[in-house]
Amino acid sequence: MARLGMGGAETGDVAGTGPDASGIVGAATSVTSPVHGGARAYKFDSAAGASATILGLRTSTGSLLSNMFGPSITGYMRAYLCFGNLPTAANVGVFGTQSIHARLTTGGKVQLWNTAAGAQIGSDSAATITADGATWYRFELSGVFNASNQITDCELRLDGVTVATGSGLAVGTVNQLRIGWFANPGASKIMYADDWIANDNSGASHNTWPDAGEVMVLLKPISDSAVGSGWTDDAGSGTNIWDAVTNTPPNGIADTTASTGLHQIRNASSAASSYDANLTSYTTAGIGASDTVEALLPIVSTGAPVATGAKTGSVGIASNPVIANLALQANTNQFWTGTAAGTYPTGWKWSIGTLTELPSVTLATSPVGRITITGGTASRIAMTCALMMYVGYTPAAVATTYITRNPFPWLQAVNRASVY
Repeated sequence: MARLGMGGAETGDVAGTGPDASGIVGAATSVTSPVHGGARAYKFDSAAGASATILGLRTSTGSLLSNMFGPSITGYMRAYLCFGNLPTAANVGVFGTQSIHARLTTGGKVQLWNTAAGAQIGSDSAATITADGATWYRFELSGVFNASNQITDCELRLDGVTVATGSGLAVGTVNQLRIGWFANPGASKIMYADDWIANDNSGASHNTWPDAGEVMVLLKPISDSAVGSGWTDDAGSGTNIWDAVTNTPPNGIADTTASTGLHQIRNASSAASSYDANLTSYTTAGIGASDTVEALLPIVSTGAPVATGAKTGSVGIASNPVIANLALQANTNQFWTGTAAGTYPTGWKWSIGTLTELPSVTLATSPVGRITITGGTASRIAMTCALMMYVGYTPAAVATTYITRNPFPWLQAVNRASVY
């Protein structure tokens, strides 16, 4: 494949466990303004912690972006960043990997750095970052990997303009996408991140720099499509249970059948049953007829009580389009994490379905998300507190209107006079 992963803060998860933000170091919050696309972005505020970093762009198999770019390939990473302040304590890394990264200087310039050597590559950016808390900048980084999975060549771009390139480096063996303040930028410094993507140069599509305009939206349950045998919400109801798996961030709690029904769905009586939910339509999410749907990524958060073990399961999309179910990640495809599910995020784990590129979809029709129990003892309990799908799409280019000025104003005056 070429598209390896994508995200956009839309789940609202800041616990460091989700498809957007696994492994946050320091403090981060989910905000609804400013955003680059969709409904949410992440905010990093050094007043709440000296540094905060997203380590968690996940692949379509659910693994972290750790050595995600394989040997002898070229990887491409993109994120949109917005700054409320420039760093004052030092020039600070804001985007990249453990091997190479982009730094923001105290004067607003962007630099490419060889992390291992502790040295700048090339020159500062020609452009200067405006730290107004409103302007979004497209940061892009590419790396050519050798047979030992080390970066040999790299390029940093800012809004499509090359800042610097490096060659003959042979650095790094761990390559996680990192976004945030990599070190203390000084007191009360704020930055935002949204709409990140990772591609590689394999496959027939998305095999180079991500499209500049591509943004992420999240399709969430709006109604039940098909409630399989044994599925109920946490109040014991088997109807209208979709509103227990539509929350952002998720609202999971310890297993109970005596709550409000707005936390999770559960199954304690079947070892082979699916729950299907109608998701927001593409049109309702803001995708128009002239826009391009680039990629789809089903996501789910599951858990189970330790006392009863866990069933195995899978996640997919039942229709519009059909995306075959993929086994839940980690812990032998089970619903549980090995820890009893409690108040989210304790004991809840995210799994990711098959990433599907350039799908054919009917925009005005809801896709149908599916969580399936695939095995285990029927009486064991399986739970789900979120069932959703990311959509990466590129809005159609906005047509430019040109105003042609009349080179003969006297003729216009004559024509106007002749009307009367």
